[in-house]
Amino acid sequence: MTKFRQPVTQEQYERIKILIELNRTDAEIAVALNLSKSVIWRIRQGKWRPASQPVKKPEPEAEFASDQEDDEERSQAYKRCPGCGNKVLMPCVLCRVNAFKKRVKEAAERHGCPS
Repeated sequence: MTKFRQPVTQEQYERIKILIELNRTDAEIAVALNLSKSVIWRIRQGKWRPASQPVKKPEPEAEFASDQEDDEERSQAYKRCPGCGNKVLMPCVLCRVNAFKKRVKEAAERHGCPS
């Protein structure tokens, strides 16, 4: 049977923040308040908020506008590689890797190593 924990209350959240400021370890706080260490860690890292402090979501229109700008910047950054013909960020990593493999293979053949 799975054990479900009760959500952290605003009062517990404030006590955790005080104990964090007093340099208590996550384990000490977790034992004192009967919570998991991962909850304490998330609060310490600022990755968790009590239910009374919802995360504000950006407006959909503003988010869409920034996505369009990002797409335009990305499309301008990509160029056609003269070596392989792919549309890539220059210099083309694929061409550099293939050239390196070719040099290694040629060196191995010159020295009589099996490939």
